Amino acid sequence: GAAAPAAAPVETAIDRLLDANSASAWMVLPSTAAQRVDFTAQGLRLRADQDAYQVCAVERVAVSGPVRVKGFWKLTAISKEFGGARVSLRWMDEAGRGLDGVLATSIAHASGNTPRKAIQEIVTPPKGAGRARLCIDVPQGSGELLVDGLRLNTSAI
Repeated sequence: GAAAPAAAPVETAIDRLLDANSASAWMVLPSTAAQRVDFTAQGLRLRADQDAYQVCAVERVAVSGPVRVKGFWKLTAISKEFGGARVSLRWMDEAGRGLDGVLATSIAHASGNTPRKAIQEIVTPPKGAGRARLCIDVPQGSGELLVDGLRLNTSAI
């Protein structure tokens, strides 16, 4: 009999809810800023101080096409002069190494005060990207950022 045709590669869809209540799901850079981050029932709370820092998801999600990032955030008196708070996707190659030239794509960026509101963006990975890590940057200065319900989704976009 004739050989069966080779099956097309299966596209594995990713749908990850990042636990904003669990310290084990996140890393704080630099580690000395860990006391500025709280994991509460309301979500992940970051308090700005004189040092810029970021909180990144531990998981590096495999990406092969557009990625939808959505969730919620609330800003309280976030300093504008240092660029405001930002949620972004950091890009890496398949092995988890940084890409040359393209570090991150911004999902949301703001300063001042906002009530809890939805953030959502669909982004296309740059050439060479095989993985992405969600990061939250907080400026030097003052203010507080609360995030929750953060989800990365690659299916049905």
